[in-house]
Amino acid sequence: MNLKVLEEKITKSVLAYGKRHHIEFTPEFAAVKLMEEVGEFAQALLIHQKKCRESKFVPNKVSKRKLGYELADIISIVLVNAKIHNIDISKALDEKCIHREIAKSWETKVLPKV
Repeated sequence: MNLKVLEEKITKSVLAYGKRHHIEFTPEFAAVKLMEEVGEFAQALLIHQKKCRESKFVPNKVSKRKLGYELADIISIVLVNAKIHNIDISKALDEKCIHREIAKSWETKVLPKV
């Protein structure tokens, strides 16, 4: 599945969830939700690495699956943030991560020297 299709499906699902629960996905809410999901990933990672209370220990297979689910939540809310801000995330990923010279030239022209 390509990223555009994934973005549309996930955004539709997340916004429908918000509507059912009377949650408006404003830019501020979406940003805070992203931070929440990153925190949940961090907690799942600590559990997976057994750096938590023993009462939270689960088999590695279970904790690894939970890590995957938390990463999926992060990606989902990143896609929602992109949609809310009208950002072509595929293009941004391509420019920033694949063709780094585009992003680098933009940074040197736009960002002030420190």
